Amino acid sequence: MKRSHWPLAAITAAIAVTVGILVFTGCEDEPNTDIGSYLDQNPYDSVDRVNPSIADLKLVPESAPASIVGQEIEFRVDEGRSPFHWTVANKDAGHMHVSADTRHAIYKVDRLIPNQVIARDVEGRYGVAEITAAGASSLKITPSYVTLTATNDTGVIRLHRSTINFRVDGGAPPYGNWMVSNPQLGTINPSTGVYTVKTDNGEGENIISISDSAGNVATATVKTDLP
Repeated sequence: MKRSHWPLAAITAAIAVTVGILVFTGCEDEPNTDIGSYLDQNPYDSVDRVNPSIADLKLVPESAPASIVGQEIEFRVDEGRSPFHWTVANKDAGHMHVSADTRHAIYKVDRLIPNQVIARDVEGRYGVAEITAAGASSLKITPSYVTLTATNDTGVIRLHRSTINFRVDGGAPPYGNWMVSNPQLGTINPSTGVYTVKTDNGEGENIISISDSAGNVATATVKTDLP
């Protein structure tokens, strides 16, 4: 039998063609086989990379003074992802009204005490703004001390059911009700502060008191001296 022999050059060329076909078939959908181009087109995320969005949000303003009960203070958040959840640290001090887009909210003052406004976005980031209580004048009652003296029975009769008008100033309105410590010596209208003297139960001291929205209490004294 006669055998054919392939020249060495022909065998080498055939191998080269086969390798070339395999290489370019595998890269048919990626015309840029350069490694730099490939990385540009296919960004690489390291498994060690952390989410940079853990930083706190910034509220505007970062702090605001509360000077009167019923005051409204507007806040906004420019960063983060909506919707935002707004709350306060002390719900007795104030509450929030949130806008439809949730990036704006209004804090309404219920009591003149410090508080915090807190906004949190859907990714758990949050921002805090401080509510400071503006300095108010001291709560006081006028007059602060009254002495009622009777030297005889006629004087006692005249004192009985006489009235004293008390007034409250300063502090943090609105004010609470007027109160007395001993109703047997006199009573007070809880709304107007008009005190009515009673002499049929003896003499002594009666303490008048009233509080404001910040919890401050002012007192006055009515002393009755009878014969």
